Amino acid sequence: MPIYSPYSKSVASIVYTATAVSAASATVYTFSSQALGVAASDRLIVVSSDNYDGTTSGITVAGVAATAVVQASGTNSRAGLWQAAVPSGTTGDIVVTLGAGNDRQGIGVWAIYGAANSSANDTATDADSSDPLTVSMDCPANGVMIGVGAGHTTGTKGYSWTNLTENFDAVIKTSTQHTGASASFAAAQSGLTITCDPATNTNGGSMAAASWASAADGVPAYITLAASDWQGDTGSATLGDGTAILTAGDKNIRTDDALIP
Repeated sequence: MPIYSPYSKSVASIVYTATAVSAASATVYTFSSQALGVAASDRLIVVSSDNYDGTTSGITVAGVAATAVVQASGTNSRAGLWQAAVPSGTTGDIVVTLGAGNDRQGIGVWAIYGAANSSANDTATDADSSDPLTVSMDCPANGVMIGVGAGHTTGTKGYSWTNLTENFDAVIKTSTQHTGASASFAAAQSGLTITCDPATNTNGGSMAAASWASAADGVPAYITLAASDWQGDTGSATLGDGTAILTAGDKNIRTDDALIP
């Protein structure tokens, strides 16, 4: 008879929660009380750091240090993604530290649930000469993806995206703008073309993208049985995709409550 393990296929989900900008000159920017989404033990907060010419050296989210996922550097813009596991709280301060002074900074914020959060599945960047900015991305089935862009233009502001859903367009200061987009994918994607197209060609634009696998795709499930878990001397067991099948004999699996024949 089949005995089903607690393993089931996981599906990652993504929620865009906030964007904010500052036109101040600084090396450290504090964006207070940013929305982080619903608290959960598997929540991963992803923050974009977008500016004119400042290299991001660190980000904290509600006091939790984030790690860099991907960063793109154009002649007149920077765009990147950072991630941190933040299981508690629905709001929190996001602090961005730059390696040198800058006079404008923007962020975007997403909450990802059910992802294999040790690292991104795939990353890519584009910068400077491309119009539109374009990357090719992979994403496992039931995974999620985020793209961000930044640029400098005196013309019409705004962006349009291909194969991701735009979450925000915002002017950081005067001629510097940034944008973010995201999507979840039920089917696996291989070499998916993502474009970030500014309304007016930007001077030294940049784009970064990353995808995350669902937790089940990132960490295979196993059933481990110690000698004390078995009762009986005959029969056999076969482990399958989500099942343990016992065949004949008097083999039993010991659970916390009873023996399962």
